[in-house]
Amino acid sequence: SYGYRDAWSAGHADGLTIVVWVGRADGAPRPGATGREAAAPLLFALFDALADGDGRRRAEPQTGLSADGLVRMAPPPAAGPPTILFPVPGSEIYPDAFGGDGVVLAARGGAGEYRWYVDGREIAVAQTDDRAVWRPVAKGFYDVSVVDARGASAVAKVRVAAFE
Repeated sequence: SYGYRDAWSAGHADGLTIVVWVGRADGAPRPGATGREAAAPLLFALFDALADGDGRRRAEPQTGLSADGLVRMAPPPAAGPPTILFPVPGSEIYPDAFGGDGVVLAARGGAGEYRWYVDGREIAVAQTDDRAVWRPVAKGFYDVSVVDARGASAVAKVRVAAFE
């Protein structure tokens, strides 16, 4: 996947479908980790281990079960500092790849409106549920930061890689 963050492999044989994901839960890159190198060997090992059929049981749904006691979970309160959803810290950005309309900045959490900065210069003010747009003009490394109404902040260091 993009930036060596995920290595996937999937297979289907004898009525069994297996999907293997190898990666880091924090989304950090693993240089050189590809599906073929990291995930496929695990996929084949799982198929080999399950090939004899001794360890396989078909799941039969139980009857007479009710949904009593299920509780719908509300989203977590936005009490903590904001978190930048995009651009992902450490990412390479290609601003013209999606029509040249700029880079959509997205965050969650925090309180009140967001103030977006690039290298310390304010570029946008947006409500917490709105997106802001940044239009970089040159290649290079940038610090994209967001500050909420309480002054809590988050920073993503990114690289603008190329313009088409």
